[in-house]
Amino acid sequence: MVYADDFTLRILGGETMVVVFFIIILLLFALFIFILPYIIIAGILAIPIYVAYYCINKYANRSEYFDTETDTLGPVETLVVDRLLERLARYDLSKAEIELLFGKEWRNELSRLDYAPADLFYKIAQMKIDLISPGNPFRKKVSHIIDKVTRIIDSVWIEYPQEVIQFKKICNDQAPGGSDWIEREWEFFKKHKKSSSEFSENTLDASEAYEILGLSMTVTLDQVKERFRELALRWHPDKNDSAIKKECERKFVRINQAYETIMGAA
Repeated sequence: MVYADDFTLRILGGETMVVVFFIIILLLFALFIFILPYIIIAGILAIPIYVAYYCINKYANRSEYFDTETDTLGPVETLVVDRLLERLARYDLSKAEIELLFGKEWRNELSRLDYAPADLFYKIAQMKIDLISPGNPFRKKVSHIIDKVTRIIDSVWIEYPQEVIQFKKICNDQAPGGSDWIEREWEFFKKHKKSSSEFSENTLDASEAYEILGLSMTVTLDQVKERFRELALRWHPDKNDSAIKKECERKFVRINQAYETIMGAA
């Protein structure tokens, strides 16, 4: 009797284990079915997050627009600012110089201007007006890159003919002949680096003085003296033909003014 009961218990115990195991399997399956939609949703959300992270990480680690050794424009990689950066690269602008012209957020600014060409034109037009305006601080701010800035302005004036026409119309509406005055002042400024109202034949600044002597501002005083003697001898009125005496006198005076300006500042 005892053996029959043990045998029966073993069978019942085995069946119980099977039932319990089957119930566990069913519960796990039900749990899987329950959380499956959440797994799918998480996967759908994770894919764009991963892609965004990948793109941001790649952008952060890519090479910059500039050569870090020379701080000059290097290969441009973005599509948005390609055209403007390539245009600016023609003028050998460094990162600091672009920031000087367009502000610390210059990448965002160039991106915005790429989608609004008229805004770019009027930003450059404002630079032009600032340069020919006496006492405007912008001229002093960009004095060390003034030739680059003037080339940029002239280039934009050629590339945006329709905007130039509109700009001239606005100027002439405000003051008859206003656009012609701006162009005359601009040509004068490019030659003398100051407006006509600031210019005097009897005064020179340092850059003009060195330019008259045909020297860079980095030369030594001995080189200035040597150059002055050479030019003074070449243009001395008594050493030249009487037919060009007036021209020689004018140049001789300017050479002396330039020399005195440089030596007086030394």
